[in-house]
Amino acid sequence: MGLRGFVPMQLTLGAAILSALVHGPWAVWLALGFAVPDLRVAPVFLMLAAVSYAAGMLMALAAPGKRDWRRVGLAATLPLY
Repeated sequence: MGLRGFVPMQLTLGAAILSALVHGPWAVWLALGFAVPDLRVAPVFLMLAAVSYAAGMLMALAAPGKRDWRRVGLAATLPLY
């Protein structure tokens, strides 16, 4: 693999782990914000969630591979899995 392959792989794995650690609490906070009337979700938080979702969707659409409508469906359902 060499250093040129090892560093990008570690950065990709690290980003995936960091993303999982961040998005779990975000999803719980967002769900609670909509479910509990006294708990308000700040507009900044909603903006960060929307930007995060949009970035993930764009990266899924731009990933190498076959370009078809299935990819659009998978990108749109990213939060479900």
